[in-house]
Amino acid sequence: MNPGFSRRGFTILEVIIVLAVIMVVSLVTAPLGLQFYNGQTIAGIQGQIGDTLTRARSQSVAQKGDDQYGICLNQNGIYTQTFVLYKGAAGAACSSHNTSYDESYQVLGNTIVYLPASSTEISFAKHTGKPTATGTVSIIWNGLMRTLTVDSFGTIVQN
Repeated sequence: MNPGFSRRGFTILEVIIVLAVIMVVSLVTAPLGLQFYNGQTIAGIQGQIGDTLTRARSQSVAQKGDDQYGICLNQNGIYTQTFVLYKGAAGAACSSHNTSYDESYQVLGNTIVYLPASSTEISFAKHTGKPTATGTVSIIWNGLMRTLTVDSFGTIVQN
């Protein structure tokens, strides 16, 4: 060992200062990270419902299976548990239709989805793709809200 060289570690004050800086940075960035996560989650739910509505309309216009398609919400109280892409006549979505064509999608536990006209389904007409309900689809999750708009031609726009 070099006689003029002394070994020295960090003082307790230096360790406390570093920990304080790390804590301040964490306190500032944690809410931003949570806000980003919540925004991405609700955007994902909005995209999933919007894509499913677009698929239902496209399959109706293309007359896939010579039938019309739509989506139906399965709710437990005010919360939406699943939504289903179905094949069949409007009005039969949530009750009696051929369930072998159903595609069911799970949503997060505390998600609320409101379809236009207080309906639980939107169906699209064969050939034209015109919807049975028009207006705003509202998606609420964790205090955030996103919307989709369904116009009279069946166009779905994410807002």
